[in-house]
Amino acid sequence: GAKGVNQQPKPNDEVDELLVQGMNRLTFDELQKEQDDLHGVADDAAERAPRMNRLLAGLDDHLKEMKAGTAYECAESINKEYVSERDFRLRFLRANRYDPQASADRMIRFFATKLSLFGIHKLVKDISLSDLDEDDVECLLNGSTFLSDYKDRAGRCIIFHLPGLRRYKTLENELRARYYLYMHVCKTLDSPNRGIVVVVYQVGHFKGTLGGAGTKETTLLLQAMPWRIVGSHMCFEHSPSAMLAKAAAVVAPAKTRAKMRVHRGTDMELQYTLGSYGIPRRSVQQLFLNQQDFIFDHQLSWYHDCMEKETASQQFRINNLIAPNENDVLYLG
Repeated sequence: GAKGVNQQPKPNDEVDELLVQGMNRLTFDELQKEQDDLHGVADDAAERAPRMNRLLAGLDDHLKEMKAGTAYECAESINKEYVSERDFRLRFLRANRYDPQASADRMIRFFATKLSLFGIHKLVKDISLSDLDEDDVECLLNGSTFLSDYKDRAGRCIIFHLPGLRRYKTLENELRARYYLYMHVCKTLDSPNRGIVVVVYQVGHFKGTLGGAGTKETTLLLQAMPWRIVGSHMCFEHSPSAMLAKAAAVVAPAKTRAKMRVHRGTDMELQYTLGSYGIPRRSVQQLFLNQQDFIFDHQLSWYHDCMEKETASQQFRINNLIAPNENDVLYLG
């Protein structure tokens, strides 16, 4: 009879449909590239100076067309050298497979995001720990955004999002902390073309208690960073939780959706599933070493390491300031 006619689609069906829609919008060659990324078979592209110079010129042309009224234009007016720095711009080209127009669009979004999180006075400086307040640092230390000690089989960084550990005073505190960690990863990639893998792990005591709060904002932040996300895995114990994955999929562009996967199962099942994508089981098992104590200690150690490096870098700059000599007007000797 009519039984089931008016049933709502299951959350996992809706998510799967969104991911399929993303794949259907790509050409065969585009889809193949995204699948290669997802499974870790993409090679590092060789960067030859003449080609890079042409691509950088193309990026600059697109920025000139797109920048009117944007945070990027504001940043350029404050410090053109900062926004034009070659290595900085190359990160955006690599993040978009050397597509100048897509790279320009990402740069526009990056500066809009940075402006909204840190304000105009920090728009043209690299964000350091000293730019974070106590509540931001708390979000760094709670481990809800966790950079794994392990790499996938293609040598790519793995970032875990652990919703059960999320604690924040405001969502902006968490987003600023994530921005800092993400930029740290961008700057320390040993091979910038390889990209990064993101795993949202909603299992056991890592299951979130805040619902979908911040899912859209975090997804947009991830997509604005100067990196290429080569795989995005959302792991759940039960299908209803997959509604969070829908919130992420809705705001993701087609190429990103093609690299998104939603997995459901027990902790052990998920370890094997992630392993089939080249993500080592040890990276998941590490999260359960003394559970939260290990994660907090890991984050604290990472935080102090970052602080030491920033202090050393600052001291190096101070030591290398040009000292006046007897030929300078200001010399008083």
